[in-house]
Amino acid sequence: DIGLAGIALVIALAVGVSVVAAERSFSLEIQGGALVGNDKTVRIDEGDHVILRLRSDTAGAIHLHGYDLEHALAPGEETTFGFEAFAAGRFPLTLHGDGGGHGRGALGYLEVMPR
Repeated sequence: DIGLAGIALVIALAVGVSVVAAERSFSLEIQGGALVGNDKTVRIDEGDHVILRLRSDTAGAIHLHGYDLEHALAPGEETTFGFEAFAAGRFPLTLHGDGGGHGRGALGYLEVMPR
């Protein structure tokens, strides 16, 4: 018994429906230990290739929890890193180092919707 999910998958494959992961790019700016702008959430789909471009006014490191990614930030320089969105959920972005840390809470969030 393959269940309803299995039947749906068989039908999707039979009619040629494909789910293609997208490449998604986001530019984020950090000033005074906070993300600039009103929208603090990056929304993507599971399986997408994500590119984050970050610029900060202070040194430190950006940490994407749940994915265990951390990258150094140098004042005024762009830091770029990419990854595959392998897990669905809501994951905090925090700033570590000069003026940041877990005590200040999340800068923003990565929301990964399941496919």
